[in-house]
Amino acid sequence: MPIAQGRATGVGGGSTGGILASIAHGFRGHLCRVRTSKPGAVVRELVRRDALAQPMPALSIPDVTYLRALPAGRREDGASFAIRLQGTHLLIAGATGAGKGSFL
Repeated sequence: MPIAQGRATGVGGGSTGGILASIAHGFRGHLCRVRTSKPGAVVRELVRRDALAQPMPALSIPDVTYLRALPAGRREDGASFAIRLQGTHLLIAGATGAGKGSFL
């Protein structure tokens, strides 16, 4: 959940890392992260709950498969996560036991 966006004048990525845990604690969240939205601007995201803490039910199987946006699950913000299989290559990488096979 993006909570704020602003200019990052004179702020390097390393200078904000020490306070992110305090921000998360202050908002009663699990973690706070900062990402670049465009050159010179950042978005601070506060994760209030672990979306993967509880198993999710399986997605229903549609009558017609749309390979340009195949539903594969949910993102941590609850929105649908889809993968594009038609007209592109798909590379899945990760450590042993990270769930790459489960993704496919």
